[in-house]
Amino acid sequence: MRFSALFITLLLSCFSNFIQAQNGSHVGKEFWASFPHNSSMEIGAWFPTDTPKLSFVIYAEKQTNVILTINGTDYKREFIVPANSYIRTANMPIGVREILGNSAYNAMLYTRPSGFLNGTNSEGIFKTHGIHIVSDEQVNVVQHLYKDAASYSGTLIPVEFWGKKYKVLTPDQLINNRSADDVSYLPRFAFVNIIAHLDNTKVKFVPTDTTRSGLLPNQPIYITLNKGEVYQSLANVSNGSKFLSNDFIGSVIESVENDKGEILPIGVTVGNGSGFIKCPENNYNNGEPIYWENPLFQPLFPTLGWGYQFITTPSIYVQNRVAVMNRNVFRVMPLESSAIVKRNGVVLSNFKNGYYEFISDTPDFIESDVPAQLIQIFSSGNACSIKGNIDPAMVFITPMENGIKYTRTFKYGLNYFENQTLAITLHKNGISSLKVDGKSPVDSSFYIIDHPNIPSYSIVHKYLGYRPTQNYYLKEMWEVTCDSAFNGISYGMANGDAYLVNVGFQYKVEENSNTCFLKTIKSGNISDPGIWNENRLPQPCDSVVVLHDIIIDINVKIKAFTIENGVKVTVSPNVTGFEIGYLWRKRLMNNLLEYNAST
Repeated sequence: MRFSALFITLLLSCFSNFIQAQNGSHVGKEFWASFPHNSSMEIGAWFPTDTPKLSFVIYAEKQTNVILTINGTDYKREFIVPANSYIRTANMPIGVREILGNSAYNAMLYTRPSGFLNGTNSEGIFKTHGIHIVSDEQVNVVQHLYKDAASYSGTLIPVEFWGKKYKVLTPDQLINNRSADDVSYLPRFAFVNIIAHLDNTKVKFVPTDTTRSGLLPNQPIYITLNKGEVYQSLANVSNGSKFLSNDFIGSVIESVENDKGEILPIGVTVGNGSGFIKCPENNYNNGEPIYWENPLFQPLFPTLGWGYQFITTPSIYVQNRVAVMNRNVFRVMPLESSAIVKRNGVVLSNFKNGYYEFISDTPDFIESDVPAQLIQIFSSGNACSIKGNIDPAMVFITPMENGIKYTRTFKYGLNYFENQTLAITLHKNGISSLKVDGKSPVDSSFYIIDHPNIPSYSIVHKYLGYRPTQNYYLKEMWEVTCDSAFNGISYGMANGDAYLVNVGFQYKVEENSNTCFLKTIKSGNISDPGIWNENRLPQPCDSVVVLHDIIIDINVKIKAFTIENGVKVTVSPNVTGFEIGYLWRKRLMNNLLEYNAST
């Protein structure tokens, strides 16, 4: 099929009057964080050894000064982060539970139950608990909580890249409880934390379940926060439940107009104080069996950070130099319930509570015709036929179009994890330039797997097993560089413990920006970020100009498509859709395997 025009341009809406949009990412100079509710704050309360510890690992490319404060107090700690390195902060203060004496400061979002004096069920606005991190130079920050054999980690989002609308996606909140009357097992709640960076920030929170204090589901809660204040809500636990708690899946959190007409950005984190995760085939009758629990935590991506295409990679277990993929749980939440979501080209149909769920031990390709978020979930170690030790953990996966080229990311410093793995997903053309801690992926600690559902992509696993003969403390950093954009996760698994973090991301901050424009800089596959001037994949808002011969090897959804004279565009047989314009009108390829533009 030939086009007889110098330029073929397909436009369904004008893309002039561009507005400059800022690229948001996990790297920045200012962060807010919170110390959310945890079951250990209430189970055996007031004993220092039972209280979780929270700290931050801060990574920098250039040497920088960092100041950490607690909002509304004179608590202040200063750090120097060396160039190309990191520091771990001291543990956040926990008030009267401090082992070395009572602290005047307390960062925990905890109050006693409402039956006690001044008890608020750990819900409401906390005015003097927001944790503020400010750096002279660009840094990225990982929040890490640990207690005995339980921990979580999450990559924080800088305040300049917060959004104005969020939607909650987590695992179900399941808790071990042999007796409904045994209240010591009950205070393990799903939580939502909302943080403000500016005074007079007005927020609307619509919970999908009853809160711990009895606020009803699907009823808007309006909150006004000043700078550094944190609002915490906990999902109710039914006294009659043997194992199922409530959660906030599907709850909408959005900034709304304040009395000055301003709509201000907010940060949102989600998780739980503890809980277990199982697969549908796992039984749970009368409190048996007892599944392994772990607290969960992650910052939510704002809707402007959602995407259209995702590549997943399950966790691996290595035995006798053979890497075996475990079964992980995945949930995809599209922005609209009418969305078409596909897994490896097959439309998903099990939509419930605002998301699709699947369990997989293979790398998958997920695509949605509207923006979506995707969460990867590690199950309890004695569920889902897991190989090796593991504990519940969760992380939000970066969309393909939001990949990065460089990162420093978290690795736990205590050498009791039997498996610490960095999993990087990238186009095969990028493998030759990929470096992990300065080394190419060629030695026996790397496992490279071709993606079975996107042939042009690979997954590079850097595996670090338990090494008892080595120093007990490890460097708490992976450093990854590549000429091509990549996505990835870093995780660790141990007996009764796990962590799981996103290695990095980027997205355009301005939600209504129409500055999306891409052009080719060389020939290649359309799925290769390296052929595009912005080193990223085409997005639905993009007006695309093809100046070189390309192969369309994945389904494409773009705003406009221009082919220069003489350029050849070849379509792979596996491609089923080429969608142009905001109405996403689909053109099935059928047997049309090649387009040529010529005069």
